[in-house]
Amino acid sequence: MLTFILTFESAGWYRRPFYAVATGVMAPVTCALITISIGVALWWQLAIHLATLFIVCMLCHGELARSKPSPRYLTAFYLTIAAGGALGGVFVALIAPRVFIEYSEYPIGLALACALGLWDGSEPAR
Repeated sequence: MLTFILTFESAGWYRRPFYAVATGVMAPVTCALITISIGVALWWQLAIHLATLFIVCMLCHGELARSKPSPRYLTAFYLTIAAGGALGGVFVALIAPRVFIEYSEYPIGLALACALGLWDGSEPAR
């Protein structure tokens, strides 16, 4: 929620190049940490996972804030965000436990965040 507030409050909090690169660095580090976690102190694991979560959420919410439409369409925009949150909650609570037999949604989500960081979001030339 903090990253949502920061990115929608002011454009000054979100610097796309920084968060795109930071996501590209932290996501593989976090995936490697999942594999070798037995040899890493709990405090380091917690710090790395929380830092990664903050960076990835800043990237995702920052891109969402960048795509905010003109005031005329804001109601539909925020309703769509709310509907997406509800559908995501249904997916996480009901579908994911039955589809994923191992702990794989976290690395998949990190990979998708890296792809978002690589995508420039500009319209194709016509």
